[in-house]
Amino acid sequence: MGTWEVGASWQPNKDPASCPYRSISWDRNSTTAQGFQDIARALENNYTLKFMSFPMSDITAAYRSTPERTDEVWQRIQWCLLRNGHSQKFPQEQAFRLHQGLVTSTAEQMMSRLCVRVQEEVRALRGCPADSVQEEVLYARELMKEAKNSRALFPSLYELGHILANDGPVRHRLESLSTEVSKAVDKELQVILDSMVSLTQELCPRAMQAAEGHNKLLGSVSERVTVPRNFIRGALLEQAGQDIHNKLK
Repeated sequence: MGTWEVGASWQPNKDPASCPYRSISWDRNSTTAQGFQDIARALENNYTLKFMSFPMSDITAAYRSTPERTDEVWQRIQWCLLRNGHSQKFPQEQAFRLHQGLVTSTAEQMMSRLCVRVQEEVRALRGCPADSVQEEVLYARELMKEAKNSRALFPSLYELGHILANDGPVRHRLESLSTEVSKAVDKELQVILDSMVSLTQELCPRAMQAAEGHNKLLGSVSERVTVPRNFIRGALLEQAGQDIHNKLK
């Protein structure tokens, strides 16, 4: 990445991937969604920066023009900072839970700061006698009340997803599929074993005739050549099931 867009004044003409700082405080740099995109891309290769203050003004401005892109990019930035703050590597499920918690805390952080700003505006307009203004003030207060109530909604929604992951329609279906897949695997192994015996008889008929009790030997081999049921169940529930629920969440 070359020079950043005008506004990212805390690190001009430098790639933050090589930034030696551990924390940065910044705001009011007129950074657009593209600027945050550049920062997120560079931070993916940076492992020293562990804290970046919440640039409320810049994010609010960027959010007005491109809300979805700004939200996605800021989540990427926060994830990189969280990764840098933990030296150990996390299992896939734990890393996903950290990411989900990060998304929730980021949303709550932005909402809280916006509520503070709205509260300041409400106080400034409290003495205005105009009816239209007072209606807007009342509406703003109702929105702030709902915003505070929504804080309990974030963890509840996440917990609901966790419950469904452990005992939901997808898991039940995968449980039943594990039995069907196990039977299909046994049949496929038998086909492979029979094909191997047939090919051996075709290419080495005398050796097969000389082998005593090869049918008995074949039966013994077919009993040992199998894929454990718990392996198939684990592959479906722990791997495929977890990937599916991660995508659903």
